Amino acid sequence: MRLPVATDRFITALLDWYKEHKRDLPWRKTENPYHIWLSEVMLQQTQVKVVIPYFLRFLSAFPTIEDLAKADLEKVLALWSGLGYYARARNLHMAAKQICGHYQGAFPADKEQALSLKGVGRYTAGAVHSIAYGKTDPIVDGNIRRVMARFMGIEEPLSSSPEMLWSLLTRVVRHPAVRYSVSQFNQSLMELGALVCLPGSPKCEVCPIAFGCRARKRGAQDKIPVPRRPSRVEKTRFIAGVIQSKGCLLLNRNSGNGLIEGLWDLPLVKSDFKGPVSELAAAFLREHGLKVKVIGELSDVRHQITFRRLLFRPILLRLEREAAEGADWRWVCMESKQAPVSSYVRKIWALSVARGRLPSL
Repeated sequence: MRLPVATDRFITALLDWYKEHKRDLPWRKTENPYHIWLSEVMLQQTQVKVVIPYFLRFLSAFPTIEDLAKADLEKVLALWSGLGYYARARNLHMAAKQICGHYQGAFPADKEQALSLKGVGRYTAGAVHSIAYGKTDPIVDGNIRRVMARFMGIEEPLSSSPEMLWSLLTRVVRHPAVRYSVSQFNQSLMELGALVCLPGSPKCEVCPIAFGCRARKRGAQDKIPVPRRPSRVEKTRFIAGVIQSKGCLLLNRNSGNGLIEGLWDLPLVKSDFKGPVSELAAAFLREHGLKVKVIGELSDVRHQITFRRLLFRPILLRLEREAAEGADWRWVCMESKQAPVSSYVRKIWALSVARGRLPSL
């Protein structure tokens, strides 16, 4: 596969556009491999505007990879709370330990070593190596796939030929016009996809590479890239026990549902929502060892984690017998924005406060 226009013209147009239009983002003010790595992990499945405050808080708490490696996982997850996809935080923490144990606390510049780190794949390694180390490594993320699929006029699902764009961009980043600007070139492609070559309504009139875009010439911008077959969505329902005292929730670390491993969660019970609430309360007694009394219900709360669609029915409960704090149970103050809880726990808490069932903080 070859570019439909001269490679040097394609490269120059992107670099010139990026120089003028790139956003002022905190991770673009450094070549520190740790900062670049952290930003790339946080930006996976998450919008830039959401990531920025998390990125700054995280670096304030853990200025170096060594600081991160030494940190307690619960503190790491607490700082990640609300960002979602918590496996990213767990993998980041584990990889930091690997780096300190095997690579003297520095993100490895060797590709094979980088790929050996927990949670680091081809894209992340290429991003860190090209942006921080200036290596001629291509990167292919969702934005770049969309830009290149349209530019090349690829009218088949990219999942059918996953190596096609990697192979093409490997040749492009080794072209003389980009060899010493690989960091800027890779970021220009990502930025173009984020600002101009948008999924629904591409801004072709201001695109710097519109002159060679095959999709635009065919009027097929809205049809390319061809969507892959959607993954099956798993639907699960839970009864969520809301037990509060003085602005705190009683949370359980080991709910056994595998939703937010390592965080504190509401006591949950899988349910089809059938039967009276008194029977549901009895389920909590059986599954969690809590003696409770039902004092009310809240409207259902919906939440989605990747391909899991979750529906929670919150039930307000009062303890008949105090639960002992320890490895499994803890009272967590919801006033703190860094409470080690998932966003759906915050949704349920906010709903409780809004309905006047619980005291406002």
